[in-house]
Amino acid sequence: MNLFRARARVYLDAAAASPVSKRAQRAFLRALSLSGNPSSPHEQGRAARALLEDARTTIAKLAEVKPDAVIATGSATEANALGIMGHGMALIEGGVLPKDMHVLYDAGAHRSLVGAVAALSARGVRTEALAYANGAIDVARLRAQVGPNTRLVVVSAVCGETGAKTAVRDIRRAIGESVTLHVDASQLPHVAPFELTRLGADMVVLDAQKVGGVRGVGVLIAPRRVPLSPLYVGGGQERGLRPGTPSPALLVAFAEALVESGEGREA
Repeated sequence: MNLFRARARVYLDAAAASPVSKRAQRAFLRALSLSGNPSSPHEQGRAARALLEDARTTIAKLAEVKPDAVIATGSATEANALGIMGHGMALIEGGVLPKDMHVLYDAGAHRSLVGAVAALSARGVRTEALAYANGAIDVARLRAQVGPNTRLVVVSAVCGETGAKTAVRDIRRAIGESVTLHVDASQLPHVAPFELTRLGADMVVLDAQKVGGVRGVGVLIAPRRVPLSPLYVGGGQERGLRPGTPSPALLVAFAEALVESGEGREA
């Protein structure tokens, strides 16, 4: 093996996984000093819980939502599944027949979005790919695609393969306010803010590994007004939507990376 060539190798695949930033790494290591389970009532557990909630509040401020809108998951893939499938299941449990539910989606989006939509289709939901024109979602045709049974539109804010940005605000105007808009914004923080009101989104997904955080955590940002059902059950964490002990260290590093990303973007 040529050691010189190995050391000279340059990593340029940050769209798939960004190197962990020094600030996020330091925050992560500090948080690891707390051994308590954030669900435990004793002193160590409360300390871990406080750290977890501080990180949640930081992310919520960046998204301009209440802290309980930030649902920690194991990845953006899981967050997309919870948002898309969880919303569809909640509507079905609320009395909407699958055949009376219409979902529009970006067929060129990440497979985690396309796969979640396919899972709804397997349950009898009518799904339809968004029309494209000149390499982008055709907003003019989108208006015609939206019907009385359209309940959900699924898009990515930035394409992870090409870097092309989606005109999310234009999509919101085209579909109206009554249709739920789910946006995978995993690639967005380095290039633009991700406030829900700015995007016009009802749900937004972020991924730590795309912004310099430690791999292993994502978030679904979904205010309580958006109906959601859990994909599995257990300990009742994360509003009962994502059972399982969350990692304060991972969320703290994620929050620090998002703050750093915003500062760098502004600079």
